[in-house]
Amino acid sequence: MKRRKGREERYKPANVYRKKVTSKDTKAKAREEEHLKLLNVFVIVGLNYKRYVWYEVDNDVGKMTTAVYTGHILPIIKDELLIRGLTLYQDADSAHTSKKTLKWAKEHGILLLTLPGVSPDLSICETMANPLKRAFHGRRSATEKQAKERFMQVFEEMDQETIDYQYTWYTKRLWELCFGVLRTCQFRPLLSAPESQDGLGNIVNVAHERDSDA
Repeated sequence: MKRRKGREERYKPANVYRKKVTSKDTKAKAREEEHLKLLNVFVIVGLNYKRYVWYEVDNDVGKMTTAVYTGHILPIIKDELLIRGLTLYQDADSAHTSKKTLKWAKEHGILLLTLPGVSPDLSICETMANPLKRAFHGRRSATEKQAKERFMQVFEEMDQETIDYQYTWYTKRLWELCFGVLRTCQFRPLLSAPESQDGLGNIVNVAHERDSDA
């Protein structure tokens, strides 16, 4: 299910995913107050798996870039992905889908699965991000060091069982959509939808968030 295109449709109050105060509002407010620094963190969650990576970008809005993604993020998590046989399940951010990123992943043997645009119902991180942010903002941090320590604390307190449950639901949901498309196109699937907890296999879902340190 997709909404109509355009800024007006995106920000309609009636949208089910629309919040009274969005992350864009929060970030805009933080940029107005110069003493607040925005922290950038790349979060990966999956079945029996969770990890985060701090990163810096050379723009004012905290937008992930291909250079940072292929030069910092992916090299840090590459070995773990390969050893554990994980597929990186990512959104359609331009840094994730650029030719340089796809080339880097292919050269290093990293398996990527990219979500279609505007598909929060397929992203575990979309569900887990809000509770994580609420816990982080539950206490004010006066310094960058305190903010990072606070984030590490609330991240470690994230319930892995809840992540695993979301993983199972989302991967089965992805299978349902894939087979729905195949049936619509009158293709005959050669595989049946998974009944096991492993869903599509070993997939980790990623998100990169920008938030203020106070």
